[in-house]
Amino acid sequence: MKKENENRGGIDSPKWGKHPKETRKMHCVMVRFDDEEWLKFLSMYDQSCVYARAVFIKARVFSQPFRVIKTDKTLLDYYTKLSSFHAQYRAVDNNCAVQDDAMASYLGRVLSK
Repeated sequence: MKKENENRGGIDSPKWGKHPKETRKMHCVMVRFDDEEWLKFLSMYDQSCVYARAVFIKARVFSQPFRVIKTDKTLLDYYTKLSSFHAQYRAVDNNCAVQDDAMASYLGRVLSK
């Protein structure tokens, strides 16, 4: 039985089980907040748009920059109106090109008669 287990590979064997990570996360830190601190923490966390609280806390502890992304509603409205105006301009331009081609072919037929 012992020989059979040795053939399967030991703890250091890369064949079986999970491959060991070079930097294992072994140390855990716990923080307790009162109600006021918790609300402040949640507001900062929501503004950051990070997917996990642990990632957010780790970034703050190791002083990575704190980014807040805000959407300006007026800028969004301006962008949509500008895009629709540009689409209308392209449609008029395409329509004029088609009319110019039609006019040229019509004049070509009229003048050739």
